[in-house]
Amino acid sequence: MGFTSVGDLLSNFQMRRQSIASNDALNRLSHELVSGRKSDIAAETDGNFSILSAAHRSLDLTRTFTSTGVTAALKADAIQSVLSGIESRVSGSGPRFLDAAFLQNSNQIQTVSATAHTDFIATVAELNTAVAGQSLFAGVATDDAALLDGAAILDLLQSQIASAASGDDALVIIDQFFNDPAGGFETTAYLGSSVEVAPFRITDTESVAFVPTALDTNLRQSLQGLATASLIARGAFSGSTRDQAVLIESAGNSLMSATTSLIALQSGIGDAQARIETAKAFNNARQSSLAQTISDMSRADPYATATALQEQQTQIETLYLVTGRLANLSFLNFLR
Repeated sequence: MGFTSVGDLLSNFQMRRQSIASNDALNRLSHELVSGRKSDIAAETDGNFSILSAAHRSLDLTRTFTSTGVTAALKADAIQSVLSGIESRVSGSGPRFLDAAFLQNSNQIQTVSATAHTDFIATVAELNTAVAGQSLFAGVATDDAALLDGAAILDLLQSQIASAASGDDALVIIDQFFNDPAGGFETTAYLGSSVEVAPFRITDTESVAFVPTALDTNLRQSLQGLATASLIARGAFSGSTRDQAVLIESAGNSLMSATTSLIALQSGIGDAQARIETAKAFNNARQSSLAQTISDMSRADPYATATALQEQQTQIETLYLVTGRLANLSFLNFLR
């Protein structure tokens, strides 16, 4: 009858356990060498994930800031483009209007008023610009156009001055239309919200607010000047060059003042653009730094891994060699 000692059983169990552990280590090291990443982060950090988790949170937050910065830059560029177009029209029209008013030449007044009509329609269309499906100048009501179309606004204004006895009377009505909170511009012509778009958070410490609405005083002054001159092209006071000159002079003065205001508004947008670009560079650098930190914490050193893998292979080969020799041991061979 055969007999197996307890020592043989224990030795066999230990050899099997060591063999399994060695093979597991070999598989783990092979995977780490191929993937370049550590398989057991918990073991590498002694179970302390706080630094790694904080790095991941910071990276996710920085990516959000970067995305917000892209949106902010897109809107700032579009707004700057619109303002540039408006300023170009306004700055050129003001002096021409004043010249026509001074000369009180009917043909010249008609010519500049026709240009003003075209410019007003174009300016309103630009203030209704949308980027990525969102209206730029309508405040938080981004799904809506900021204004009625230019022709509809002039229709409203034309109906309101119809009873004016003189150019001076018409100017009072026009001023009330654009600047009185109960006037037609705020209550009817403007379709957006009075609530401006919230500031854009572009870093963890900085936000930028730069999006005006079409209710902005600087923009409204430009619209008022162009609309006043446009009414002449629509036949206002067609029988009185003097009254038309009153309107065109007022329009010229409005646009001269509006030019300075528009330049200041553009300057503010330009400052926001510069801050957005600075934040973009900061966020890109921070993303790279955080990504590298996370990579370093989870990256398997290729040289160290290859060395450990070679050692593990040697250990397994030695284990198999010893196991084979132990398997060949017998009492008979011992007696020989």
